[in-house]
Amino acid sequence: MGDIARYCDNEQHLTTLSIYIRTINHSLFDENQDCLIFFGEDNLIHQWDIEEINHDINLDISPTKLFQGHTSPIQYLCQISFEKFHLLFTASSDFRVRLWDIVTGKCLCTFLFSNAIHSIGPSSFFTYNNLL
Repeated sequence: MGDIARYCDNEQHLTTLSIYIRTINHSLFDENQDCLIFFGEDNLIHQWDIEEINHDINLDISPTKLFQGHTSPIQYLCQISFEKFHLLFTASSDFRVRLWDIVTGKCLCTFLFSNAIHSIGPSSFFTYNNLL
């Protein structure tokens, strides 16, 4: 378990969020959806809505959403937002890259590779139609 503390510009403590992840590999703030996303060694993506976090000083709450599907630790994540789509790619030691809808938490597509994927990034040629 780990704690994430939030401070304002004058270093005054605002909130503390308790996170039940063995090891956090990466975090992301999605300002379009106003949420925090963490992932790590537990094979899950954890999402908290900022609005829920702002209601209490010290939080010991469950994530708003859990994205489940990887069977090995998640190594990397890449966010893509355009028009009405808010997407997340995750790369894992299970040789898979998964495409998620951040709004619904559903896995839209799974790509299987012959080796573990440790890094991913969006292409300037990427369009949602390419995935259909």
